[in-house]
Amino acid sequence: MNITRGRAALAFVTFVAGVSIPLTALAYPPGRALSVSVVPDMVKPSSDVTLKVNNAIPNKSFKYGFDSDLSKSATSTSDGSKSVATKAPSSAGRYTVKVTQLNTVTRRSETDTTTLFVPKVTIPSSGKKNKNVTISVSYAKPGAIVSVVVGSESPQYRTVSNSFTATVTVSSSTATTKSVVVTVGSLSYTGSIRFSNS
Repeated sequence: MNITRGRAALAFVTFVAGVSIPLTALAYPPGRALSVSVVPDMVKPSSDVTLKVNNAIPNKSFKYGFDSDLSKSATSTSDGSKSVATKAPSSAGRYTVKVTQLNTVTRRSETDTTTLFVPKVTIPSSGKKNKNVTISVSYAKPGAIVSVVVGSESPQYRTVSNSFTATVTVSSSTATTKSVVVTVGSLSYTGSIRFSNS
């Protein structure tokens, strides 16, 4: 998670009524910065997700959203936490989940971000007999395991790279249509490939 406190992060103290106070003391609880996580952090488009906000100023409104869209808001509880149920974006992609709240003492916004992965799985609909066909995964969480099963064949496994992608090549020695099941982490995608003679 990347935590920013605007330009206030450049200073070690601020002054309230002529008294210097460490910035960490102005957080809630003192010394702890606003934080957000998303559960689960890899989903299909438009799936339900929960944002878990902690260390917010109690009983105060905060804004949240994906990437630059911060049009939604919620109010923290008396202990400075809040679980917000929302929907993942409707398109595949790698999204920045952002929460921001105005610190009523410093009058500066506190912000935290995390990442939501919405994978895109591309399964070609056709291919040629004895020729490789590439199944690709993008926008997936690095380190996630990708499994590809074609027809009744044994699964092939890949690990999502730090560039959020994985590829698997498949083929068929006969002209036929084969089912394809791709699993990315706990997410499952299905399709079929029609292999032709030419």
